[in-house]
Amino acid sequence: MPIMLFGLFFLLLLIPSDKFFSDLRMVLLKATLRTVTAPLSFVYFADIILADVFTSFARVFADLANPLCLIFMQPDFEFHPVIQRQCSMSLIGPIMLWFVTALLILQFL
Repeated sequence: MPIMLFGLFFLLLLIPSDKFFSDLRMVLLKATLRTVTAPLSFVYFADIILADVFTSFARVFADLANPLCLIFMQPDFEFHPVIQRQCSMSLIGPIMLWFVTALLILQFL
């Protein structure tokens, strides 16, 4: 199942072991943390590039909200129109678009 593979990759990103390029993973996680806390922390040029990448992927992040909602809300993988309507009318997509764009704007404050 693809969701399990994505979950495994996410866990590998967060596991603090010496395998799987741990120094590069920690650099990525620290840069992501600095990007999210931009007005409160010092911002490097690489953080602005990372925020720009997040802004470029904002639509992708927003579009992932609907399939993830359907995967987690339909345990039997059958079509349910009520669940389909609830997932398509959720506010997660617009909130993700706003949040990722706000990250880039907060970099310049």
